[in-house]
Amino acid sequence: MLAQPDAHSVHGIALTPTEGFARGSAVEDTGGQLKAPVGKGILSRMFDVFGNAIDRQAAPSEVQWRTVHRAPPALTRRSTKSEIFETGIKVIDTGSIKELPTGKCAETMPIKRKFSG
Repeated sequence: MLAQPDAHSVHGIALTPTEGFARGSAVEDTGGQLKAPVGKGILSRMFDVFGNAIDRQAAPSEVQWRTVHRAPPALTRRSTKSEIFETGIKVIDTGSIKELPTGKCAETMPIKRKFSG
């Protein structure tokens, strides 16, 4: 939800297909925030925006679910030296497949073909 102008209305964005959903449709308040899995169990895996596994493997184990709206770490916990910041995040763009891929593009071609239909 992006905004709640009154007790009977909400403004938001759709993170999944909206087929069958129309203005005035009833919605359910889950009472929670958008969360994502965090931990070793998500390494080398693929997830949708809700943290559900989409790589045809079982749901990850040994993960913590954390809200995506967290406060940043305190300044005393942040590094001041120049270093590579490893996030573990990899993005695959299935929207365009180049004719002559090179490097990492060539490595992701089988994955793009598999998940783009």
